[in-house]
Amino acid sequence: MKIQASILALFAATLIGGCTTTTTAPTNTGSIRGNIALFNASGDTLSNYAGVTAQIQGTSFQATSNAVGDWEIDNIPAGVYNVSFTKLGFDTLVIPQYQFSGAGTSFLLSNAIQAIPMDSLPLTLSNSGYSALAGFTSSGDSIIIYHGSIDFTGNLSGPDSLEQSSVIATFGAVADSNSNFNQSEYVIDGHLPALQSIPYTKPPVMSGTAVTVRSFLWARITQKTEGFTHFQQAVSPYSSVQTFIIP
Repeated sequence: MKIQASILALFAATLIGGCTTTTTAPTNTGSIRGNIALFNASGDTLSNYAGVTAQIQGTSFQATSNAVGDWEIDNIPAGVYNVSFTKLGFDTLVIPQYQFSGAGTSFLLSNAIQAIPMDSLPLTLSNSGYSALAGFTSSGDSIIIYHGSIDFTGNLSGPDSLEQSSVIATFGAVADSNSNFNQSEYVIDGHLPALQSIPYTKPPVMSGTAVTVRSFLWARITQKTEGFTHFQQAVSPYSSVQTFIIP
């Protein structure tokens, strides 16, 4: 009887086990592939595009480009991702909010990053035409309005012989974007072609205000680089920063 009871119990357990099923929701995955080009600091294409890391930010999904710039990341689930392209010595390109369906293969083509320039543009500054005049606000309060020009000249320093530069002058607090001037210039034969000026008329600027002037360079954009849908142009990190005080 004990043997029969054991057999019945085993049979019942088998029936119960057979009625239990485990289902796993299918994962919708696919591949993202593309091509990445490399430019030197002067905007010319390199002969080898290998070594660029294409990565789905915040995940372990990544791939490395080959000599012709091709890369592919497989088994990616559906989602919205930021896709980044990085290589040591080059600027970083991020394609934000890329919607991936997870089915089949999606393509990211016409991408390029540029080598970080090593040039800087030291400037010689002066404050000319400076004057302080009495003025009035819209409510009738009296104020002092300061007029003048920030004059600057500069010579290129570095190995890359870049052509384009920007100069930003900030009056007082750096966070005060309304007080910023931004002026772009071309560098010809290693120097600014002539004396450049940034005029200003600043009611809130007081005598003794610090003016910070920063210059930096970036490579030219050639017709070749303009053909890329996603192109990250690198700016030199070696900016020239000077400060002077309004008298």
